[in-house]
Amino acid sequence: MNSPMELSLSELRSFSDIWEGGMPGYIIWLNARLYEMKRLLKKYGYPPDKTAKAVDIGGKVKYLAAGGEFSIAVTEDRVVNYWGTDRFKQPAEIKDAWYKNCTNPKSYTTLEKWEQDTDYIQIYNRNIRTGELSEKPVCYERASIIRAMETQVFANWVTLPDKTLNVMGYGGGPGKKRFYKTFLYYVDYTSYILLKDPTIREYIRELKYPNQRIGNLEGSFGIGENHGQSPGFDIYSLKPKNL
Repeated sequence: MNSPMELSLSELRSFSDIWEGGMPGYIIWLNARLYEMKRLLKKYGYPPDKTAKAVDIGGKVKYLAAGGEFSIAVTEDRVVNYWGTDRFKQPAEIKDAWYKNCTNPKSYTTLEKWEQDTDYIQIYNRNIRTGELSEKPVCYERASIIRAMETQVFANWVTLPDKTLNVMGYGGGPGKKRFYKTFLYYVDYTSYILLKDPTIREYIRELKYPNQRIGNLEGSFGIGENHGQSPGFDIYSLKPKNL
């Protein structure tokens, strides 16, 4: 939710008449209400990063309130900015020649060789039987994999009241859990959030829900759609490697 708005000098002075502490008091008051608005919104609604990319501070920060799901900053040029707290996180270091450790020498999206300054992530696979990690990770461009996931959102498929769920998914419909399809497999909602954290570059992929029956969010049964067919799909979780 990013809504920069210009404030005149007279408007800035008026905050001292209304809010205890002036502008800093106002943005703290507003931050708490934005957090509550975020809590009430559906988690699978408008992808927050589409608006977050539009934020441009454009000046030196004068007041700052950071916490919860939102942060607010007022710059010296009298612009109020709202955005998610990830905007204040410093991106993880880009290691020299990081791409030499990747199993895929080219990007899955551009089909071109990796460039040093790419905002990359690396995903290691944990072997179910041995528990050991793969020697080399699969590499992705962070923004590309997130964009792909946001166009492929699915729900767990649950049995409807007074119905019997068959192997094709009839008798069921979308539940409340959300799963996201990457280029190669499905992950849970927590993994999607972690992939958006710029401070993390290395992840571990682990099986979470084997043979999970999933379907489209509309609950439709079109040709080529996922609608709860058996046996389902394996759902993975992605966890930071260095925790």
